[in-house]
Amino acid sequence: MNWLTDFVRPKVKKTTTKEIADNLWTKCPNCGQMLFSKELKKSNYVCTKCGHHLRLYIDKRLKMLFDNGEYNEVALPRTKEDPLNFKDSKRYTDRLRAYRKSTGNNDAIKVA
Repeated sequence: MNWLTDFVRPKVKKTTTKEIADNLWTKCPNCGQMLFSKELKKSNYVCTKCGHHLRLYIDKRLKMLFDNGEYNEVALPRTKEDPLNFKDSKRYTDRLRAYRKSTGNNDAIKVA
């Protein structure tokens, strides 16, 4: 029975493993500056070093645009899935289905 392997090693393993969130820092695509997520949110997703505007998703943009962040979406008419019969290496309807699933939106535009 070795006290180093039986007693010390398990305690060292417990103290050394710390989980760090992946979304604490964002890298500016223009200048490469590492930006802290809370500060980036305060600056409305604008790099504090070079002034580059980072991607701002539509829901956040609409909340910033309207007073109190409240808005009503206007329902858009449904269109045909593939009106041009577009040909590519992948079927256009499969691409639409994949992008709709990843974004959670039916269209590339929202009207509020």
